Amino acid sequence: LTMFPRPLITLAAVVAFGPLQGFVYAMVGVLGAALLTYSAGRFLSRDAIRRLAGARLNRISRKLRRRGLLSVIAVRLVPVAPFIVVNMVAGAFHIRVSHYSLGTAIGMLPGTLAATLFGGQVHSFLRDSGPINYGLIALLVVGVVLAFVAMRWWLRRRLAMADGKATSRLG
Repeated sequence: LTMFPRPLITLAAVVAFGPLQGFVYAMVGVLGAALLTYSAGRFLSRDAIRRLAGARLNRISRKLRRRGLLSVIAVRLVPVAPFIVVNMVAGAFHIRVSHYSLGTAIGMLPGTLAATLFGGQVHSFLRDSGPINYGLIALLVVGVVLAFVAMRWWLRRRLAMADGKATSRLG
């Protein structure tokens, strides 16, 4: 809710509580914040949300409504706007709560797991200054970057295809 980077909050939770509890607390916090701001979006008018989100998100809101669960997952994997703005847009456009919640959980899972694994290494290092598994950290970073690039490519391709269909209908 404070627009603070989520991975740093996850990292702090893992360092403070350990990998398993930190992961659970981080996911509960993410979902709680998502549902709270989603609820706020349900009570605001669509015009107010459009002014807040800008013209760029109007197209995304149409995708969210049409594709539901898959769109929420994609928007979470490839953030296109601040977390709070996406939540309020989803609420204002009445995305199904079940699609929104499950899509948020699935979409936020890779980043939260990445921060948890990294935070687990930091937690272990702080408890016992043995060697940090640099190979695991490098593999994790490469995996997250590749997933981000793949999802961004997929999302752009889907948006371009949708724009092409809209253009061909007009012509």
